[in-house]
Amino acid sequence: MKAQDTSHWNRSLAVIAWAAFVISFFLPSYAKGRGYLCAVMHGFVWSGAMEGNWLAIHYLLLTLPNLLMLASPFLLLRFGAYARRLIWLRYSTFSAAIMVWSFLILLIANEGGPDLRVGAYVWATSFVLLWLSVLLPRSSTIEPKTLNPV
Repeated sequence: MKAQDTSHWNRSLAVIAWAAFVISFFLPSYAKGRGYLCAVMHGFVWSGAMEGNWLAIHYLLLTLPNLLMLASPFLLLRFGAYARRLIWLRYSTFSAAIMVWSFLILLIANEGGPDLRVGAYVWATSFVLLWLSVLLPRSSTIEPKTLNPV
C-alpha cells in the first residue's frame, strides 16, 4: 500500500526561489547599483508617482510582490498541506510574477531606461520559481517499510 505525500507544493523550487530572491539584493541590478539600492528608492520615486508617472506608480506597487515573497515561507508552511488553500497562493504568486516582469519590460521598453544587470533578472525569476513551486506539486509516494520474514 502506498501513502500519498501530503505536500502539495514543491519545496525544492520554493527554496531556490527564496535563495534567488535574497541573492538578487547583492547582485548588480542596474548600471548604478545593486539590488538593495533598488529596494530603498521609494523616497525618490514617490514624487513621480504623485505626478502620475506610470513607471513610478508601477515601481511602488512592487512592494506587494516583495511582501508576498517575504511572507511565502510562512504561508507555504502553514497552508502547504491543503490543496484548496493553495489556490489563493497560486493566483497571487502568478500575479506577482506578472507584475514584476511587466515592470522589467516597461524599463527595457522605456526610451533611455536604466541599464539592467543580472540581479534584476534573478530577482524577477525568483517570482516565477515561487509560482512554479505552488503550481507544480511534488508528486512522490511514500512506500511503507515492511518486514520480510526470512
